[in-house]
Amino acid sequence: MDIQRPDGAPRRHPHNPGSQQLHGSASLISATGTPANGPLADIPTWPELVVSPKNTSPAGRSIEKRRIRKHQLLNVIREHGPLSRADIAKISGYNLPSVSSLVDELVNDQIVLEEEARPTSRGRRPIPVLLNHKAATVLGIDLGTSATIGVLMNLSGEVLCRLETPTPEFPTPDSKADYIVDFAMRVLQRCPEPMAPLAGVGVGISGLIGTGRPSHQNSVIFEDRFQSLLSERLGVPALVKNDSQMLALGSLWFGSGAGYETFAVLNIAEGLGLGFVINRRVYRGAMGFAGDIGHTPMGDPGIPCYCGNTGCTENVASGNGILRLARQEGLEGIAIPELERLYYQGDERARRIFHRFTEVLGRAVATVVHLYNPEVVIVAGRWAPESAIYFDQLKQESALHMRPSLVESTAMFPCKLREDAVPRGSAASVLHHIFSAAHVDLEEVL
Repeated sequence: MDIQRPDGAPRRHPHNPGSQQLHGSASLISATGTPANGPLADIPTWPELVVSPKNTSPAGRSIEKRRIRKHQLLNVIREHGPLSRADIAKISGYNLPSVSSLVDELVNDQIVLEEEARPTSRGRRPIPVLLNHKAATVLGIDLGTSATIGVLMNLSGEVLCRLETPTPEFPTPDSKADYIVDFAMRVLQRCPEPMAPLAGVGVGISGLIGTGRPSHQNSVIFEDRFQSLLSERLGVPALVKNDSQMLALGSLWFGSGAGYETFAVLNIAEGLGLGFVINRRVYRGAMGFAGDIGHTPMGDPGIPCYCGNTGCTENVASGNGILRLARQEGLEGIAIPELERLYYQGDERARRIFHRFTEVLGRAVATVVHLYNPEVVIVAGRWAPESAIYFDQLKQESALHMRPSLVESTAMFPCKLREDAVPRGSAASVLHHIFSAAHVDLEEVL
């Protein structure tokens, strides 16, 4: 699987000039610095493209500082290119000699391309540079309870291939990691050759994804350990977060939240989650558990939840909540699309179910608005029923529990990305690490 340079010649690893070509026989280097001999050994990779916050020595911090600056310039080129080195210096605030040196490295890496020099009335003709969106790929995976969706993207966010399969049961976290690695390989094998190097894999997982140390909580996946496990097996950096937080990131990069600074995304799946963006950064909370709105006590009183509590919101306002309400109405074993059909036919049981669902979801929306005052609330999720059934009523129900000033100042609309919002957001998590240093503690570097 050869990687083609813009001039048609086989591409070599950008950080190892003169090394072996990136094809099936190459000895690829993983994120941990060891040969990638696992399932992805035949896939070209570029793990060094992802900015890492790890710095262990003064020399390492100096190298990382330069790399962060280079990636900051890369983001300027992504957002504003094509533009000259002088224009990049003006936008970034760095001096021109430093910018020229760093841009030369980006050109040498072939992650940016030079256009023909532009005519000018005097002086040296500026040479515009632009992002080479075909230089690398990123993989986003949504590991849902019922289905797993994967999308492979280039650096501009264009989807190159997509795969959706049913999600199996997982007896252990390690078996979940095995499945993710196998699923990633299946997605990559669907990509038409030649495939640009894979820079990283983002994975959105439902449930609690903690940033602390492992404890007695068997239901918690601890981020650092799971990311290290996946990175070692994949040979590229792996980024793991809660699916609702990935959903919010996808809305920020590609969806309805792109034009807003602060917004909330309701994730109506089997359960109910919330992703929240404050000042264009996903809010995760002290332990990474922020947004678990499905387990606030706004549901039907006394109904037990798998979390151990009763009256949880998602026992009504979720996909599983809708099915529970359907069973109460004598509609055992019905699927949500069939329930929607009954609703449109005027079935009173279906209407009662969706009314109760919307009533509780409206309270949840009002709570979010009063707590965080977002500019907009985006309604999303793969199990969200057809918006024509409930959306207008949801706006009315939420307004009943909100101050009039908040009703007037808070917009609400459905997500445009639908079921691909989480895998796109998972891919965006890798793009975020490539083009931004927002996740890096710059005090440690500087």
